[in-house]
Amino acid sequence: MSEMIAAVIVILIGLGMAAIVGPWAINLATESSDNSGQAMNQNIICQQTGYTFDSDYGVSGVDWNITGTLGIMTVKITNTKMQNIYNFTIEATFLTPGGQRILTDPDIMITPISQKTVTNPLKPGQSTILDADITNANETWTLMRVKVINGVCPSISPYTDI
Repeated sequence: MSEMIAAVIVILIGLGMAAIVGPWAINLATESSDNSGQAMNQNIICQQTGYTFDSDYGVSGVDWNITGTLGIMTVKITNTKMQNIYNFTIEATFLTPGGQRILTDPDIMITPISQKTVTNPLKPGQSTILDADITNANETWTLMRVKVINGVCPSISPYTDI
């Protein structure tokens, strides 16, 4: 009889452990699957994302004017692939007496009227001009590079050397 009781106890312990570990294992597998799916979707989006500077506009697609510590910058880009893109930021590299200095948001703020959004994206084949206000700059600095970063796939962010 004691062997039978021992077998029942072992079975009950096994079922108890399965009841505890089972939901955790299922949750772990589901989360891993969801994360893999999200990464795959992001990769597909990034493969369909691409844009370039319009070299016929300004200097290599960029126009700027800095007076004192304030300025403006306009950048013309064209969507060259199949993904709608939006939520742009501009990153500008300047040569200063102390070396290179990179300005980005909030020192370079794209004006709300020219910013592209989810509801008003830059669609495939379209061009747009992004207007930005510059602060904390110096008119003696030399603009070297401008990079436009998008919110859809930030790893696809072209730049132009000035």
